[in-house]
Amino acid sequence: MPWQAPEAVDRILQKGRRPAPVAESVSATPAPSAGTEISPREEGATIFRSGVRMVNLLVAVVDAGGHPVTDLSPEDFAVVEDGQPQQVEFAGSEDMPFNLAILLDLSGSTRPDRAAMIAASKRFVEMAGDQDRVAIYALAGDLFHVVAPLTSDRASLIATLSKIPGVSGGSPLYDVIALAYAEELHDREGERNALVIISDGIDNRLSGQADAPSRLKFRRLLKAAGQMNALLYPVFLRSGERFGRGWSKKARKRMQQLADASHGRVFEARSIQDLEPVYPLLASELRAIYSVAYYPSNQDFRGRWRKVQVKVDRPGATARTRKGYFAR
Repeated sequence: MPWQAPEAVDRILQKGRRPAPVAESVSATPAPSAGTEISPREEGATIFRSGVRMVNLLVAVVDAGGHPVTDLSPEDFAVVEDGQPQQVEFAGSEDMPFNLAILLDLSGSTRPDRAAMIAASKRFVEMAGDQDRVAIYALAGDLFHVVAPLTSDRASLIATLSKIPGVSGGSPLYDVIALAYAEELHDREGERNALVIISDGIDNRLSGQADAPSRLKFRRLLKAAGQMNALLYPVFLRSGERFGRGWSKKARKRMQQLADASHGRVFEARSIQDLEPVYPLLASELRAIYSVAYYPSNQDFRGRWRKVQVKVDRPGATARTRKGYFAR
């Protein structure tokens, strides 16, 4: 239910203040792979065998032209924590599957875009690899729906998308974005996660309509986006411009803010043809999301915020990642 979104955001922000995961030893042991045996804390944080903490970052890397860079090794990354250089133990991209959640805004304002939205979703599913997992979520009838949970069964996902009816309803979009992340990606720490939001961005809170506005204020969602273990990729539908009143312009700005906070990016589309260049670009960008892990040289975890900077040894390349974490 959309009214559960504030509670979901509270969990996201609390998780951002929890301890970094704990690794087996302080020696130059590679960061855990998908097959590493782990056990959860009561609150859900990952724990390994002893008391040395590891930090795992999602890092998106693009060149000077904004194109994804996919051929980096751990030696190409430099991590600085609170001004102190850190030893990067692991950096992986191509060989690691990603989790892609697609959120469809099926509210009343997007009805003219419905066929294009379904077609776009099918293309996003088709671009996933054999080991990648894709989920389909929807905002419809004022509620958040799990149309299909994370799965690698692409044929089933495409068949499900073909059956989506012509639903409508209000637009508590901010609430549903928070719920879409909290549904599955929130509990997949250390994995490569992305949330694609296909929407005109017009929440009923933004438009001032009394029917089903979000409980969440945008600034609260924006704060949570900076703590999410996922990159947000809004596919912004410009068809909302037909309403006038500046709603679409303001919605575009807010979608850009969400993307920036999570270190994703915005793709614009006025029609299905506008989306054609998006598919290969997003596919390559997802392949260029690196999982970068290191053991902080400062193992005194007393709750202070630590600033993290990541750079890559590639001329003109830029790394995007979260700004830091709470060392607790």
